[in-house]
Amino acid sequence: MSLHYEFMLAFDLKPNTPPDVTALLQYLTRTEDYAFVAAPPPPIADWWESNDLGWHQLLQDRGALGYGAGSVISLFAVVPPWRQMTAATQYTVTIRNGTIDDEFDQLWRPMFRWLAQYSATEGWVGYYREAGSHDPTLLYFEQGRVEVRVVPGLHSAGSDPE
Repeated sequence: MSLHYEFMLAFDLKPNTPPDVTALLQYLTRTEDYAFVAAPPPPIADWWESNDLGWHQLLQDRGALGYGAGSVISLFAVVPPWRQMTAATQYTVTIRNGTIDDEFDQLWRPMFRWLAQYSATEGWVGYYREAGSHDPTLLYFEQGRVEVRVVPGLHSAGSDPE
């Protein structure tokens, strides 16, 4: 039996992100289908067989999250003009998804590391949580690396004061 994970990630791209990375993220988060002939980079290519086109649908599910509340989200957007004046970035990426343990460990953990190198956002960028756990593990991007911080006992800390 597999474990199920939900995760969320939101960050801005560095202005010097290579155009092929920007094009791939735009494609993976697309809302209309179009042809994309470039090969996916590792870690995507490490997860799928070379002739398997399954990676084209990696972030296309936008239904209800299978385990956990809310919906699956994937969005690649232009940063609003007011933020472009205060930040040296043009694009922002948001992903919320669910997956089983094999895919999480072999695809998404490496994807987090791959994405971190292109992140203009430093600090907290998201979380992941195994479906049977109340407590999230927080994801941070720090100088192109992923750092995780377990939040032990968050659920047992008590309710918010009124």
